Amino acid sequence: MCTSFRLTRNKLKLFIYKLISPGWTWTKLAGDNGTNPKPQGAWTAEETVLYMLDKVRGGEFYVLVPDNETKRELDQLRIMWAAGDVAEGRPPLSRWDKDHKPLYDEYVKEGMAALDN
Repeated sequence: MCTSFRLTRNKLKLFIYKLISPGWTWTKLAGDNGTNPKPQGAWTAEETVLYMLDKVRGGEFYVLVPDNETKRELDQLRIMWAAGDVAEGRPPLSRWDKDHKPLYDEYVKEGMAALDN
């Protein structure tokens, strides 16, 4: 758990921070107008919140909420690639950039193959 302490007028205050990254969540923002059926790959908002609460109660700081389409390992590879965008000076979200997409695709292919071995 990431904990931050701050002294204010001789009082110790404790702040607890968590980072949640939800997968595909079926909400009005994603197209749920009350009549559209929920796509197979999406999670409901309730499923997402319950999963997050379970992980937070377990002491996890980073909570990657899955969906029914993307493997956790793929999410992890995407996160590592995005960190590389920062560290290596690539453009933000370079996995969609035409000049970087082939390299990203190869990175994911090799990463997923390594997990299968």
